[in-house]
Amino acid sequence: MNVLYSRRCIILPSMPKYNKKLALRLLYISQLTSYQYIHDGKVPSALLPKGFRWVKGFKANPLKNDKQKECFGFILQSDNSVVISFRGTKSCADWMADSEVAQLPFHGGYVHRGFLDIYNSCSTEIFKEYDKLTSPNKTLYVTGHSLGAGLATLHAVDAEIQKSFENIVLYNYASPRVGDMQFASIYKSHIKNSMRFVNKHDEIPKLPGKNTHRPPHTWEYEHVEPHITFKLRNHHYDLSFNHSFLAYRRGIKNLPFTFVQD
Repeated sequence: MNVLYSRRCIILPSMPKYNKKLALRLLYISQLTSYQYIHDGKVPSALLPKGFRWVKGFKANPLKNDKQKECFGFILQSDNSVVISFRGTKSCADWMADSEVAQLPFHGGYVHRGFLDIYNSCSTEIFKEYDKLTSPNKTLYVTGHSLGAGLATLHAVDAEIQKSFENIVLYNYASPRVGDMQFASIYKSHIKNSMRFVNKHDEIPKLPGKNTHRPPHTWEYEHVEPHITFKLRNHHYDLSFNHSFLAYRRGIKNLPFTFVQD
């Protein structure tokens, strides 16, 4: 049986429940989206987690009116699991999308326009691929880092509402705020097994601000929960390091083990 985590973990009631091995595995899979982007959509099977096979990579438009699509993630599956991983910011167009902080409606709440435009440009392709999978009874693992974490958050809610899978698990890393308080409440009511990992010295999870003002408008933003925060930075106060995959890998490795129970 190919699973993403082992049940051999220690339960620590003082911390939110999560699975450390799963967190590190999904972080690794999140990082593979950077490899995919650099290598024009290709990730060799030797780099995939044992027991998992490539289903499909997908592309998205970072800007709504831009016809040029970029590789934005991929889908993997094993005998009993499906993983979808979304890529973080890489191109200038991605940075422009990050700055589109106006909000649009999404499943009863309001969310970041730039994130939603990217997500809408690839979601139809993703759900068509899900329809081809052998069993909807598999667990869907959703993951991403930075911008990819924002897209993963949107997708987890969308997939749960569309009842694509009976069990959805989301672990994301360095996520910016995605939507307003109403969206955060909707997320909490739909996604029962998730964790957002945050490096306290990383600036990206502080964005957009809780009250983001672009005259004449102000938009309210609220993080989805639950989350776990660690503190890690290098001696040179390198802000890019604080946001990096390496920083998150080291930070999570230093966390105690806890286990998220089914």
